[in-house]
Amino acid sequence: MGTNGIRHWLPSLGALLVASFLIALCLANWLLPIRQGPIRDQMPDGWMGAEHAERRAYFRQTWRLPFKPEHGWVALAADDYQLMVNGRVVSWNKYSINASLPFQTRFSDRAQGQVPHSWDMPRNPTSQRAANEEWRVLHYIDITAYLLPGENTLAVYVQSQHLPRLAIKGGASGEGLTAEIDGRAEAWRALDVAANLTGKRFFEPGYNETEWPAARPLGELEKPVYAPVDPTIWTTPRSELGLSGVWLAGDMRLATELVDLHRVAGDSAWVRIGCDWPYYLFWDDELVGAGGGGGGIEAFDMTRFLAADRGRLSVRVVRPNSETAPSVLFVDGRLGQRVLDGGLHWQTQIQAHPDWLSGAGQWIAAATLSADSRLGALKLQTAEPIDADWMVQFLSLWLVSAGACWLAVRLFRLGAGASAEGYAGRGPSGLLAIGAIAALMLIALRVRYGETDSVLWLEDPVWRPIWMGWVPTVTLLSWWLLRRPAFSVSWPETGRWVRDSRLWLGLTLVAGFALRYYQIGFDDLQADENVSWDASRGILKGLSPEAVSGVLYTRSPLYHYVLALWLAVFGDSKEIARGLSIVPGLGVIIAAYLLTLRIGGRRGLALLVAVLLAFDPWQIFISRIIRFYQFMQFLGVVSVYLFLRGFIWRDGRRYQHWFFVFCTATALSQEVFVITFPAFCIAGFLYYKPFDWRADRSILIGFATMMTVTIADMVIFTILCLTPHVGIATSSDSIMKLHLINPHVFINLFLLGNQRMALAYSVLVVSGFWYWFRGRKSNPAIVTLYLLVFVSAFVASVLLMQIANRYVSPLYPFLIVLAVLTGRGWIDVLAERIFGTGAAVEVLRNRWRTIVAGLLLTLVPFQSDPLALVDAYSRPINMGHETAYHFIAAQKSPDDKILTVSPMSAAIVMGGVDYYLMETLSFDEVYRHASVQGQVVDRWAGGKLVTNLDELRHLFNQHRRVWVITDEMESKKMSDELLGFLERTSEVRYEFFGGKVLLWDAGRGLY
Repeated sequence: MGTNGIRHWLPSLGALLVASFLIALCLANWLLPIRQGPIRDQMPDGWMGAEHAERRAYFRQTWRLPFKPEHGWVALAADDYQLMVNGRVVSWNKYSINASLPFQTRFSDRAQGQVPHSWDMPRNPTSQRAANEEWRVLHYIDITAYLLPGENTLAVYVQSQHLPRLAIKGGASGEGLTAEIDGRAEAWRALDVAANLTGKRFFEPGYNETEWPAARPLGELEKPVYAPVDPTIWTTPRSELGLSGVWLAGDMRLATELVDLHRVAGDSAWVRIGCDWPYYLFWDDELVGAGGGGGGIEAFDMTRFLAADRGRLSVRVVRPNSETAPSVLFVDGRLGQRVLDGGLHWQTQIQAHPDWLSGAGQWIAAATLSADSRLGALKLQTAEPIDADWMVQFLSLWLVSAGACWLAVRLFRLGAGASAEGYAGRGPSGLLAIGAIAALMLIALRVRYGETDSVLWLEDPVWRPIWMGWVPTVTLLSWWLLRRPAFSVSWPETGRWVRDSRLWLGLTLVAGFALRYYQIGFDDLQADENVSWDASRGILKGLSPEAVSGVLYTRSPLYHYVLALWLAVFGDSKEIARGLSIVPGLGVIIAAYLLTLRIGGRRGLALLVAVLLAFDPWQIFISRIIRFYQFMQFLGVVSVYLFLRGFIWRDGRRYQHWFFVFCTATALSQEVFVITFPAFCIAGFLYYKPFDWRADRSILIGFATMMTVTIADMVIFTILCLTPHVGIATSSDSIMKLHLINPHVFINLFLLGNQRMALAYSVLVVSGFWYWFRGRKSNPAIVTLYLLVFVSAFVASVLLMQIANRYVSPLYPFLIVLAVLTGRGWIDVLAERIFGTGAAVEVLRNRWRTIVAGLLLTLVPFQSDPLALVDAYSRPINMGHETAYHFIAAQKSPDDKILTVSPMSAAIVMGGVDYYLMETLSFDEVYRHASVQGQVVDRWAGGKLVTNLDELRHLFNQHRRVWVITDEMESKKMSDELLGFLERTSEVRYEFFGGKVLLWDAGRGLY
């Protein structure tokens, strides 16, 4: 075959390999799963709740067992919860106060989570999306070690963004008897507050629950629920048989041969192993997992091994150096319907052999003994990483997929109609490329939703036929469209399309406004919102940003003075204050549209950028809060647009002058914008040539003025806002200084985004390094945007000590612009590589590009996770401190005092607070101020600092009644001793999302 023949077939071969690989990757998720699950499950007794419960509820049941329990389990569906058995916390899941956390990663048994891997990075609730519905996957808990004969106390605490509710089932067995947990509402007692008695908490045995009302039935579960793996792992009673064998130089080796696995009924397999010494579990020569040494039992999902006809299950127990007594190994399990226990012909090796995993060496029957009854709770073990056997199976699946693709191409040629338009043998490559893109879309959805509850939509076996038929359906439809002579789409940039694009931009702005304004006052104030609002109120009172604590908040002066003017004109309310952020939020959409139009030259691409920004959950969130991030972002996008026009495209000096004005204003809106200055300098050095010192002196003056104003602002911020400082915190250093602690942290945080929202953009942008820079001459505007994204993110990593994605928010629009332009570029490149550049195939090439662009556009609605976005308007994202202070304000007597762990909202609602409770202090929480007689106070509401239990007792002795606010976030910084004292001595008066309002009075004493 000549060179021309190779070039003729190379695109088709490449498309075949890529398409078949991506299809095999999709199919592997269902045909070659690393672990089983999820499995549809049932909660027959439905939901129950508590009367008057808004965000939290508490449940109790006394469960009587007329036997000595040898096995017990519980399965429950709830959002945030804690399960307590006989006064001991057994299991928990706490995630809802931070809606950005990955799905099922805060559960006490992490292995049951549906997200096997999640990126470790700081996550903040900074997206307009509801928390994941974690109740959709049941949590199974082994409670054998906590049960007692006779009365057992079951207690559950539940918190939810929506409605606190619980569905539960379970059972126990022993001495030949069984008992089930009654999951009906009438069998449980429930309250909307934690009614702790003096000296005893609600979940402890002996607590008198007779005055609690019965739980309220709330109907059946409205959506399907799933078990993480086969529920029989937890529901099957433990085997009474154990194994022991011959010890060889410090270890014991046991094995059993399993044959005719293809005849095993059932589609799941698992093994449970318990040993007080370390052990390793193997299937043939593959390591399945390890455990032991902790006194518990580990469960291993073995479903993927059922595909084999036979296998050898082996266990190696290692004797610790300090141990002499032989260990009994507990083993049981199921392979489909086949029971696996100690009586299943286990053997032990009597002479060491290097190939013992394959059965080599001398073996005798293992001894069968009684299992150790002291073994503790059962825990699921995570699956081991992909191994060589899985890779062989995947390669086989890839080969089969390649054969199927080749056969499909042979059967479905484009036909004579396409040939008449210049089809020259490239049609099969085009079809394979479309199939590959369709498969890539499924992979992208799985990756995008991998940290959200939407992944269940892709994992549900009911939907599996649809996903498996997606690629063939898209390919067949594309084959039909490519053969239709009438199918042709063009996108002119003149006439009606210009008018229509402006109309669509207007509709996008209307939709963006609706998403930002609707229910804008529903959620409680975020902690930092109180700071900005309080500072602006200080400006209205005395022209300086003075908080009620007396501390001058000189950060971001331009934003705060604009906010003060806004409040003076339109009114001082939460809705009005938040509404200011909507204006720059819509401005960002317009500015990014104009930026994309100027760089890309196509209104369709600019409109796509506008739509992505309008519906982006992060953009929506920062447009609905009283904070300067959206203001900074808008001014930043305008600054970049002016920079390109003034320094890159040379459209006139006026753009240079306006750039310095807007860049200075951006830094005055949020000082962190200085992270972009190095990128501007590098871009100017690269492309603003030649530079004339005399002719360009206005640039020097503008730059010097900008830097002088910015440095002065930062110095004033440091002196008046961060001092006088009290050096008793975890850190007394600045949050902005050069360091190399983690030089890539902001790059990871920014390119991934909360729950992978930015991952698709980032993949396209990173791939653009090859696309945009492959030639000798690159697009200067594109290079400038790349510098702004990556250099600025790196500067943030080495300059900012405090890590949060809000500090890189000004870069986000540029990431989206680059992603859209790069995606369009890759479509053009693929079309040219597949069909060539000749005029004879132009019609076919345009059809192919239209089909691919249409396919990719179907992913746009899914980028914002629309169901979670809609739910966020009726469910709280922020903790309810503002609501808590309004409750206290309505109940408080004149002589009452307020002690709080979160004083921010008190500055707005109460005009200040009396005491600030915190044992572990952060860098900028407390100050010494003359207005409070030299006392150490919090910087938000002026509360006097209380740092330990002795000071707390002294405080209570000084006053008759003290209101106390605690929350889940700050409670992590305090000792159990202090928290337990508050719970035992105070009465819970109100429960809000994320915390409690307690009341201590002198009549309750200081127990």
